Amino acid sequence: MESIINYMKENNVEYAYLAELYYYRVVCNTHPYDEEYYFKFRKLLMDSLGKLSRIEVYGLFNALETYCMRKLNAGESKFIKELFDVFCKEIDNGFYKYSDSSPVTTMKFRNTYLPALTLKKYEWVENFIDRFSKDLVQPDRDTITRIARAQIEFERGNFEKVLESLAELTSELFYLKIDIRNLTLMSYYELNYTESVLSGIDSYRHFLMGNKSLTDVFRESHLRFINAFGSLIQFKEKSKEEKLEELKDKLMAYKSERRRIRWLIEKMEN
Repeated sequence: MESIINYMKENNVEYAYLAELYYYRVVCNTHPYDEEYYFKFRKLLMDSLGKLSRIEVYGLFNALETYCMRKLNAGESKFIKELFDVFCKEIDNGFYKYSDSSPVTTMKFRNTYLPALTLKKYEWVENFIDRFSKDLVQPDRDTITRIARAQIEFERGNFEKVLESLAELTSELFYLKIDIRNLTLMSYYELNYTESVLSGIDSYRHFLMGNKSLTDVFRESHLRFINAFGSLIQFKEKSKEEKLEELKDKLMAYKSERRRIRWLIEKMEN
């Protein structure tokens, strides 16, 4: 295929750039560990923006997002900034939405602000929420907006405000339910509401074990978090510093997995 593309380019075939662009889009997925293909694909896309329709660009940017998410799920934390940069390019170039009148899905909205929060770009997230929350699909518009604002308050250390934002908040979407539980439990801990944390962990565990729609990887990741969370409280109350150190060492392998794991490690170090 590369030989064909080179022939097309050498002979000035009109759509050679398009063949090359979509070829590298495919190779990104078939060879996810060869990051050179991703960066080649990204460069080709940025160089071709003026030649493509909005619908085409939207789909190709989604491919960049998917690759970055795949790398993050594999523990490649350096792709947090890459994913954030992809979203910034979409927004700055007017390709964040499929069309001016189309909605924004809760998943895309969530995937956009979480990397920004990890990078501590709080004002950027506030501006993003103000700009795009009105375009969110119903019925979860209010829920995801309140969770996003609660995330900002958590990062700023305003834990009472987090609990106020999340009070009586519900959703049918399981990943939003998870976000609510994580933020609530971590805020309880920061406020020293130990009994509430322990009760919440038990409820959380039953939720994970009883939900048959969750993948094994997803369930295992969140069970790892709450089991370590419970151990943190137990070892802390009994002043078992050696046990805490052992637990922290075990979690270090998952440090890049999610913000919640990094938060646990921070608490153990404190």
